[in-house]
Amino acid sequence: MRILAIHTVYRRLGGAEFYILRLAEALEELGHEVLVAYPEDDAEPYRHPGRTELTLPRARGRGTSRRALEELNSIIDRHQPDLVHFNSTVGFLTGTVIRGCAQRLPVAKHVHDARVFCPKLRSKILPERPGAGADEPPRHCRLAAGWQCLRQGCLQEDRRGPVDVGPLSEHAREVLIRLGELRALRSIDGLFCSSDYIREELIRNHIPAEKIHVVGFFLPWAREATTPTDAAAEPPVIGAVGRWDRVKGLELLLEILLEIAPRADFRARILGRGPGLEEARQRVAAAGMEARIELPGHLDDEELRAFYASLAVLAFPSLIPESFGAAGIEAQAHGVPVVGFAAGGVSDWLQEGRNGLIGPVGDRVFMRDALLRLLRNPGERARLGVQARVDAWQRYERRSRTEYYAGKLQELIERRA
Repeated sequence: MRILAIHTVYRRLGGAEFYILRLAEALEELGHEVLVAYPEDDAEPYRHPGRTELTLPRARGRGTSRRALEELNSIIDRHQPDLVHFNSTVGFLTGTVIRGCAQRLPVAKHVHDARVFCPKLRSKILPERPGAGADEPPRHCRLAAGWQCLRQGCLQEDRRGPVDVGPLSEHAREVLIRLGELRALRSIDGLFCSSDYIREELIRNHIPAEKIHVVGFFLPWAREATTPTDAAAEPPVIGAVGRWDRVKGLELLLEILLEIAPRADFRARILGRGPGLEEARQRVAAAGMEARIELPGHLDDEELRAFYASLAVLAFPSLIPESFGAAGIEAQAHGVPVVGFAAGGVSDWLQEGRNGLIGPVGDRVFMRDALLRLLRNPGERARLGVQARVDAWQRYERRSRTEYYAGKLQELIERRA
């Protein structure tokens, strides 16, 4: 197959962007050709030797959509792809471009997060109730995109820090573009997503169920390159990976770690950047816990494998409905059990009492008690970790997942033919 893959961000940035790059490489390893198109105003795109890398103008209205579609048609004429594979397109292309492309070629779309069917930046999180306590977990929205979004005040909610989304008028325009894209997706050949949670939300938004394929994530390493953790190592290390933003739950996790520190012997390493990182470092320093709780920021791929292999348990405290949660299976691949909340796609890979412990979203008592339980029971940690490693490699091995993905893309091409 010759696949034209289109991305809003073509570089190493977050979970979706890493997955896009890895998927392209995995498809190329199977013998398929991947061409990539990204926004022409991206000043620092990723570069891959030998890969055809192209640019498209951003589409933000009728005139710019026409120009973008003309350039896309020109790329199709020059390179003759078998299929066009859209990834994240929020802030890049409109439904007009997607529909126009689908008139010529089979079109697939990978839905990486809830922004496809939610106008908020903190997707599927309802505005806080007046008078809500600081410990009250965020409420998850279960409505389809539409006029209810405005009635619930979701447009105004995201205009508060730490995320700056510009004036309300620009946000409203972005919402209209997203709704137009959502309508366009109902008529394309196929949609791919990482979890049953995203599939259910797409169906809720009137995407035909038979067009949706749950492909999961895949592990970025070979099995022999991962070292199982030593569950009996002392002191046990608690790890976490995420963004320092309130809805990702790292602030909640830090509070719990500071609370249980006098009662349990452990070390902790929390990876991630974001607006709350410096404040978190100050809190750790003020508590005199710098020797026990490390907040190193970002690690590269090699350092990340060593990080997972050093853990006794991974905490996954996200309060937002996750599209999947790749850090969870990456830890499980090293034999590390996970303690997390049942937020979105996390339930796809985390099973209570089998490969970790899972509880209600935002339940502080559950998270605290589950961490203490595993810290004090190395035998249970070992049992859960062994099964976690088996599950991760059986379900998310790179080649088998990529072959499944490629097979579904080929089906779309054959069906259109």
